[in-house]
Amino acid sequence: MESTLQALGGLLIKAVPTLLLVILLHFYLKKVFFGPLVRVLEERRQATEGARRQAEELLARAAAKAAEHEEAL
Repeated sequence: MESTLQALGGLLIKAVPTLLLVILLHFYLKKVFFGPLVRVLEERRQATEGARRQAEELLARAAAKAAEHEEAL
């Protein structure tokens, strides 16, 4: 039992540098990669939403004009 605990302790001590590297990598990627990615995706979503809204307005105007022309005939 004691040898198992010693082996487990040695394994945990060897895992500490890996854990620290994973934590550092997480914060680095969050700042350098995911931060800009989220920002760009949000800008893209807003641009798409604006274009979609504008297209709906143009379609409504076109339908109104088509109704006017149909009424004039």
